[in-house]
Amino acid sequence: MPEQFFPVHPVEVRKLAEECYRTGQFSCSEAIVKTLNDSFGLGYPDSIIAVTSGFPIGIGGAGCARGAVTGGVMALGMASGRLKPRDPSVDRCLALARELPDLFSGGTGTPPAGC
Repeated sequence: MPEQFFPVHPVEVRKLAEECYRTGQFSCSEAIVKTLNDSFGLGYPDSIIAVTSGFPIGIGGAGCARGAVTGGVMALGMASGRLKPRDPSVDRCLALARELPDLFSGGTGTPPAGC
């Protein structure tokens, strides 16, 4: 994604999300959605955080998809998801979401564990 897209540097956003998680303010998916909503000025009410509350610890503790990945995918949808039926702009969101698990695999190409 082009650097000029980001109102704040991605590394700074990551640090903010990690701090939010590390200090126990929110779980992984909650911290990611809150931080991206705030950092990018997406304009969603804070109640959007509640939507992510079931995802931490691999979807409610079941050990499935990581909360950080699911929170990241939700944030991508918040920023670039479609709002109208059959809107082809969803392809961009899907492409970005497809890349996200590799970021959490450490570049190994092996996706994070899932159900």
